[in-house]
Amino acid sequence: MDSLVHAIARPLADVWMKYSGNGWRQLPTPLDSPSVHSDGPNADRVLLMGSGIAVGFGVLSHDLALGGNLARRLAESTERGVNVDIAAKSEMSIVDAVEMYSRADLTRYDTSLLVLGDIEALQLLPVKSFRSQVRNLVRLLDSCAPHAFVLMGMAVASAGIPNPSAYARAVAERARDFVIILIEECEGLRVTPITVPIVKHGDGVVNREDYLGWASSIAPQMVSALNASACRRMSAIHGPINEDARLAALRDMGVLNDIRNPRFDDVVEMARNLFGTDTAALSFIDTDRVWIKSFAGINPGQLSRSEGVCSLTIQRSELLVIEDLSVDPRFRDRSWVRRIGSPRFYAGYWIESVDGQRVGALCLLDSKPRKFSERDHALLRKLALRIQAIAGDRERHP
Repeated sequence: MDSLVHAIARPLADVWMKYSGNGWRQLPTPLDSPSVHSDGPNADRVLLMGSGIAVGFGVLSHDLALGGNLARRLAESTERGVNVDIAAKSEMSIVDAVEMYSRADLTRYDTSLLVLGDIEALQLLPVKSFRSQVRNLVRLLDSCAPHAFVLMGMAVASAGIPNPSAYARAVAERARDFVIILIEECEGLRVTPITVPIVKHGDGVVNREDYLGWASSIAPQMVSALNASACRRMSAIHGPINEDARLAALRDMGVLNDIRNPRFDDVVEMARNLFGTDTAALSFIDTDRVWIKSFAGINPGQLSRSEGVCSLTIQRSELLVIEDLSVDPRFRDRSWVRRIGSPRFYAGYWIESVDGQRVGALCLLDSKPRKFSERDHALLRKLALRIQAIAGDRERHP
């Protein structure tokens, strides 16, 4: 009987999404880049994946949707920066999520939040099938991901629909069954089911206040896992780099040439002015050299990849600061450090391509040793993210 109900519900779900006033396809969605940031030092990285409320229906910017609100609430709780990358689509199924998680480079993230179950609830997927699919998913997350959090989105959204039809009531009931199954299947694993309060209002349409409420409920449940991850990564090296994929991403960006980009130049000049250093530079790390794409102040010159500090920066989990290169055992014996008038201070933050490959760094150089505060960390990160956004615009719209 359950299978027959599912077969009937599948076309009903499609009709609901297309034509219902509460249907997803009737609502606006964010138009900006699927990545949001909240200022602060030692930034945590969060992957937000899934369907439903992860997509950001009802608003035109991810900053106003779940991702942006979650970044701000987490930053307030941890007093660190937060980067949230969003991989969401309206009809992502649990099977789709398994495939995406299998392909994703999860070493880049401190934790992930998956919103699931929307399609399965709308199609009244049999409970037995849902349990099997969820079991496969949470076991995958437990084996290969950082501590993961899972939210049954439709249990929130369907319960907020006013004057529900018989079909909507059936969806809400099935979603509640799915929540119980999710909790049972996560027991004993490094996967935590997330619960949030149901928000009800007159028109049943999700809005920015709903996202704020959900993020305010979700963030406290994620803080402990993020704090534990932050402790582990403070002096850690970034996970293994796939050099072929990294170089392919760098080639796709089209930045290894002498053509100046005024938008890059503006940010680099701003970095030098804000920090008062002799030099600020944007570098991209090629096969065997550090390519200086833009600089302000003293020209740092070209270096081989083995000699350049930025080659180390892209391997770090955090910003790299060397207060005095002349006493750092990794660099003090290098010829360019030993020269009179050569740089003593270095600070650099990595730049990523749109698919998450470490391709370069925004760095500061000065002829005198100097300290670097947490506020300085946060500011350099913000400027590097600005460079990253400019580079991403170029990749998406060449």
